[in-house]
Amino acid sequence: MDCDEAKYVYGLIQGFASNKRSEINNSISNIMMIFRCLGVRRIFNELIPFLCNTPALTESNWCKILTAIKRIDFSRLSDQEIIDFISTYKLMRVDGSQHIKNQLSDLLFEAVSTISKEKISKIILPFVLDQLDSEWMPEQAYGLTFLSVIAEFIDNNQFNSIITEKINLIQSDSIDVKKDFIQMISNSIHQIQKPVLDQIISLIDKETESNTSDLLSRSIIDFLIAYVDLTGDSETAIAIGDGLLHNERFIIRQNYISSISKLSKKYSSSIESIYREIAFESDVDIIESAAKELSNFTEVENISEYKERFEVFIKNQEPCVRIAAISSICSKSKILGLDFVSKALLAELNDSEQLVKLSTINALKNSEIPPEKILDKIIEDYFSLGWREKVSIAQLMPSLIDDSPPPRLLPAFFMLLTDDSAAVRNSAVQTSNILVRLLDEKSLSVLLVQISKLSNHPDYQIRQSIAELIVVAGLIDQCHDILEQLSKDTVSNVRLTIAKISPYEIRKPLKNDEDEDVRDAANDILH
Repeated sequence: MDCDEAKYVYGLIQGFASNKRSEINNSISNIMMIFRCLGVRRIFNELIPFLCNTPALTESNWCKILTAIKRIDFSRLSDQEIIDFISTYKLMRVDGSQHIKNQLSDLLFEAVSTISKEKISKIILPFVLDQLDSEWMPEQAYGLTFLSVIAEFIDNNQFNSIITEKINLIQSDSIDVKKDFIQMISNSIHQIQKPVLDQIISLIDKETESNTSDLLSRSIIDFLIAYVDLTGDSETAIAIGDGLLHNERFIIRQNYISSISKLSKKYSSSIESIYREIAFESDVDIIESAAKELSNFTEVENISEYKERFEVFIKNQEPCVRIAAISSICSKSKILGLDFVSKALLAELNDSEQLVKLSTINALKNSEIPPEKILDKIIEDYFSLGWREKVSIAQLMPSLIDDSPPPRLLPAFFMLLTDDSAAVRNSAVQTSNILVRLLDEKSLSVLLVQISKLSNHPDYQIRQSIAELIVVAGLIDQCHDILEQLSKDTVSNVRLTIAKISPYEIRKPLKNDEDEDVRDAANDILH
């Protein structure tokens, strides 16, 4: 590197500490050039420590720096350069967002996976053991990070020996050390021998009883899930999780409940016992989580108990719990039976809460309930529904047509089209574009007859909706005479609608209409 180049690179490095964002961005964009000029040792020993003390660097800046580091060929590093990297990595992982931490984890794995097993055993493993032997807890946590990555690259017996020797780290005074140890075990559980795993299980069981850390509870849950995936022993995992279920902190209880189906795919007697306890839970969020989890069980030991849980949740006084139950019940019709699902969902159309009704209508779109049952219930309860529910019902209509339209589809549709609410009528009009394309010839004939009748409806707003329906649904050719009739309507608002949306030959006479708004609309479009 000549003198001029050295000055330029030095200026770029100083740019990282600038108060000007443009200078920082310029330095970042030239990061690979800086790397090439400095060499590996100076990158790790000088540049990275300097950057770690530069507060102006953003998350985006660090992502680009880490991407540049990943391009280093770690397989060609000398022993000393590997040691330099290990020391520098410690600086980079102190602070940062979760995204940066994930990037750092990826960097570490990519680096280690390219280094020979010989160098891992010779250089990195002794470093890891020194960190684990430290009395300073951050050093122990750092060592666990490296051990998690190198586990698959070292002898399996040696790895289990290390775990056995350091197993008491599960009982460390540091939450971070406990969490990192358990997370490391979860990631490498397939390498752990059964006697060692049994010891770990025993110690983690004790931790669940006294733990008050949200992060630690998540690590314990991840371990239990990994344990079940490896061994299939759901009963042990659920027994250990009992401490989390009865924890004083609601967030820990919720974390556990939200993962319960990952510990047991079968809704067993053990799971039923947990759900019976949840009935006395004071926190609504936990009950809601439990209701959502019901849909994730793939096997059921006792179907009557499983149904009872749904019934309890769907009658809960909290709307959010009922909504969660509605969402869950839809996906389990094969297990619960169509009659049970139909009865439960259709009953919720009468719910006192609007959001619950809306959720029920949306759930019906994806349900296997026969369309006729749904339409019968809609027509039966129509006048007790609010306008928002009716709008959702209008949007539901096309999904109720399978091979042919159900007999009660059009009667329900015309109830929407003639509703007192403009929003409901408009929703029906907009839906008609899809609906008409799905009708068979017989149903289309019925629709056209009804359109003709409604074009003479005493309420001018209904006549307006009919005009809009004809255009939106693409029925202009079949209903040309009706549009001409409506263009001569005695109510100016109807003629105004025709002037805005009808074909040229129908709206042309309206440019001379007696009403100024109608004339303006017709002339604006004509010109």
